[in-house]
Amino acid sequence: PGTEHIAVHINVEDRSGVKTAFKDVTKQFSKLPTIIVNSAGITRNILLMKHDDSNFDDIINVNLKGTFLVMQIAVKAMIEGNATKNSSIINISSIAASGRYVGHSTYSASKAGVIAMIKSASLEFGQY
Repeated sequence: PGTEHIAVHINVEDRSGVKTAFKDVTKQFSKLPTIIVNSAGITRNILLMKHDDSNFDDIINVNLKGTFLVMQIAVKAMIEGNATKNSSIINISSIAASGRYVGHSTYSASKAGVIAMIKSASLEFGQY
């Protein structure tokens, strides 16, 4: 990456951590980011019958809630900072969202949720 691009490692499950990372990046570059790539994701290859609540929560919290938090915090800052023109948020989903992979029921559901959320969010945020 050049001097105007960075990768940020954050715990996307934690709202305050996402906010802090966004503030730190904004401070480092003295402006709001104009491109955000939301690529956090985890999976566990476990059959549905053997899944426990902890595995389910981990996958949903990183893949779906994490995408939600990054989008929400980024869009709010972009709108408030009048930085929506020529800005993009890129969310990474998966072909597994089609739900046709043995042992990936929760992962598939989380990534299908990401796709549905992106579609709705684009209608909400498109006006900006």
